[in-house]
Amino acid sequence: MTAELVGNESVCRSALLAGVLAFGGGSIAFAQGTLNTCLSGYEVSRGTDVAGGLLTKGVTFAGVDDLSSDGAVANPATCPWTTNGNGGSWTAKIDRIGVAGIGGSGVTVVGGRWYWLDRDNNVRFGRVEGGFVRWPATADQDIGCGAGVAQFALSVRNQTSPGTIAGCLDDTHLDPARQPFVFPPHISGALRLN
Repeated sequence: MTAELVGNESVCRSALLAGVLAFGGGSIAFAQGTLNTCLSGYEVSRGTDVAGGLLTKGVTFAGVDDLSSDGAVANPATCPWTTNGNGGSWTAKIDRIGVAGIGGSGVTVVGGRWYWLDRDNNVRFGRVEGGFVRWPATADQDIGCGAGVAQFALSVRNQTSPGTIAGCLDDTHLDPARQPFVFPPHISGALRLN
């Protein structure tokens, strides 16, 4: 993956974050009180179908955290998609079952991992315990994220506290500003740790 493909060097760095964390990069921070930040990024891997296509493992997303809303997130709708990060990056890898896409039954998230390296080099990470992604029935329908855009909500946990990652996944619109209409699906939402 190149910066030209995704349009932001920070997003490219975050795609490598999980590997860096395995070798001890950054310091480990545990949430005290409530911690909120907005997240934006791309789907960088569609994962691998296993079990005869019933399970998709390793669907991977990566991106930046958003300075404009950092620390003051009331709900995921206040976290629009952006490539302007505040110096932090994140990645999440999920396993899912179900039919993805407009008009499908939606997917159930059955597990995964998430990592967030904030602008101060604190690392937060943990399990994705479950969740859902729900698409509208038609490309014209809006279920809260815009016409043709999916909603998602994940239950997550780090070592000391539960939380959520919730927001919007746009995997249906082309970007005419990119030639030849390259469109990696993009995601925006809010991470909240209690």
